[in-house]
Amino acid sequence: MDSAVRAQSSWAGLQPDLLASIGNLLDAVSCLRCSAVCTSWAAALRPDLPPVRLDQPLPWLLLSAQNLESNPTNTTFAFYDVVTRKSCRIPIRALQGQRWLGSNDGWLVTVDLLCNLCLIKPLFGETLTLPSVTTIPLWRGLLPGNYDSDGNIDGFCGMDLKKFSRSFFKKVIICRTPDSESGFLVVGMFARFHLAVVKFGEKKWTLLDDLKRVYHDVIVFDGKLYAITGNSLHCWDFEGSSFGPRKKVCNIDRRLYIWSKYLVELRGELLMVCRNGEFLQSTVQNYKTVDVKVYKFNQNPDSAPQRVSFTLVDKLDDVAIFVGTSYSKAVPTVGIDGIKGNCVYFTDDSWWSFINPNGPNFIRDLGVFDLGEETYEPFYPKESLVNWPPPTWFWPC
Repeated sequence: MDSAVRAQSSWAGLQPDLLASIGNLLDAVSCLRCSAVCTSWAAALRPDLPPVRLDQPLPWLLLSAQNLESNPTNTTFAFYDVVTRKSCRIPIRALQGQRWLGSNDGWLVTVDLLCNLCLIKPLFGETLTLPSVTTIPLWRGLLPGNYDSDGNIDGFCGMDLKKFSRSFFKKVIICRTPDSESGFLVVGMFARFHLAVVKFGEKKWTLLDDLKRVYHDVIVFDGKLYAITGNSLHCWDFEGSSFGPRKKVCNIDRRLYIWSKYLVELRGELLMVCRNGEFLQSTVQNYKTVDVKVYKFNQNPDSAPQRVSFTLVDKLDDVAIFVGTSYSKAVPTVGIDGIKGNCVYFTDDSWWSFINPNGPNFIRDLGVFDLGEETYEPFYPKESLVNWPPPTWFWPC
C-alpha cells in the first residue's frame, strides 16, 4: 500500500474519543477547519454551535465563561441559542482579554484593557485593528487624562485603564462590516464624547457632533446615517468617505426622555424602540426593564423639527426585535417555534451595568417584553451569571 494512502487511512481512522480530546485543545477556527477533512472528523470536531439560519437570521447570545477582569487570560466563551434555550462553550483565542461593544453580520467590535479597539470575526479568526481613540479631534480637551511619551492613554482623571475602559466605551455600532463592498463603517458613542465615526482606509476617527449630546443608537437607513438622543433624532447624508452636516430630523416626546432608545429598520420603515426600567434595592439585581414601546417614524418632508414625527405602533404581528449594545434588528418569526412575534428581546446595556460590574452571581437585565400582553419575561442562561462583559447579541450572519 502506498505510504500516502496508509497515512490518510490512519488519520481517518482516529477514534472519536481521541479526536474529541484533540478538539478540546483547539480554538473554534481550528475545529471548523479540521472538521472539513472528512465526515468522521466533522462528527467529532465540529463545535456544537447553534444553527445558522441564512433565510431567517437570528442572533445568539454571547457570554463569557469567566469574568474578564478577574480572568483576563480566559479564552472560553459561550453562545446561547434563544430558540432551543441551549448553549455551547467553545475556545476563541481572538477574544482573550477583549470586552465586546457591539456585533453585526458575524463581526464583533471589541476593546482590550489598554483601550485598543478591534473588529473580530470570532468564528473565522479574522482580526482588524481600528484607529486609536486618541485620534478623535478634541480628545485631550474633552477628556483630560494621563498619557505616555508616545501619546497613548495611561489613565483618565486619576482612574486606571481598567476603570477608564469601563466608563468611556459605552457602545460602538458596526454599520457596515469589512465584508461589505464599501468596507467597514463603525460609529462610536463614547462617554462625554458624543459621536465619532471611522471608515475603511482611514487612520483616525472623525467627530460627527462636537456638542454635548448623549446618543443612544445609530443606524444606516435610506442612504443616511441616523442617530438618536434622549429627545431628538438627527441624520447625516454620506457618500463614499464624506459626511454632510448634521441635520435635526425631529424632536421626541419629553415623557420618553429617560427611556433607552434604539433605531430599527422594518420592511422599509424606520422604528424607534423605547425601553424603560427601574432601579431595584436588591443584592442580586439592581436594574429591571418594566416597559417597552415601539414607534414608527413618519417620513413627511414637510414636518418641522419642532413637531414629534413618531407614532405609536400597536403591534408587530409576526416580527421580533432584538436590541442592546449590538446593531438593532427586526426578524420575522414565522416558522420559528422558539421565538415569539410581537416581542422585543433585549440585553443589559444600562450605563450602570458598565461603570459598576458586579460579582459573579449578579443577574443581568436580559429578557423578552411582549408588546401585546405588556409583560416582561426574563431569561437567565446559567453562563449569564458570569456577568462581565455583559452578554450581548451576536449576529452570525
